[in-house]
Amino acid sequence: QFGTKTHKGLSVGVDQVYLAINANDKADIIFTSCATESNNWVLQSIYEDVINKSDKNHIITTEVEHPSILETLRWLEAEKGVDVTYLPVNEAGIVEARTFKSYITEKTALISCMHANNETGMIFPLKEITKYAHEQGVLVHTDAVQSVGKIIVDVQDLDIDFLSMSAHKFHGPKGIGALYIKDSQKLTPLFHGGDQMGGRRS
Repeated sequence: QFGTKTHKGLSVGVDQVYLAINANDKADIIFTSCATESNNWVLQSIYEDVINKSDKNHIITTEVEHPSILETLRWLEAEKGVDVTYLPVNEAGIVEARTFKSYITEKTALISCMHANNETGMIFPLKEITKYAHEQGVLVHTDAVQSVGKIIVDVQDLDIDFLSMSAHKFHGPKGIGALYIKDSQKLTPLFHGGDQMGGRRS
């Protein structure tokens, strides 16, 4: 009975999330516990779904990512043998798109780059990064925790493959995050055991 009363408000909130990032389809957003979970899900599943099943073994990121990105990548390096490139920011506090492009090889499976930096407020050139990456068949993930709800974040325009967000950063409840997955593409679940979120997040 309590759930029935709150369902209407919940539906409104969910719709607002889809509209906030201009998602193409409601099935493209999976709700999680936080952005840390979303980040871990992408990185670990790219290992399972791409790196572990092909000759690609390289991920590119920046030195200023959230610890949930950097520590997961260090774990993948140490335990799974993944080759990770950590790019430093320039004097302006960003990594230029052409820098990412220069480090892409035939072994590169993923680029993970934040959208906005939490300390400097600098906006990274995601649209250009994604363009260069997709030309080489490389997937792109962004941790957009600091930008969703503050600036325009349009996943259609950015053409991004994966985007993590966290509700408490834009006045939503604590303990809720989400992961945008372009075209609902395959991504091995991080958790198993239930059919919630289409069986993708138990």
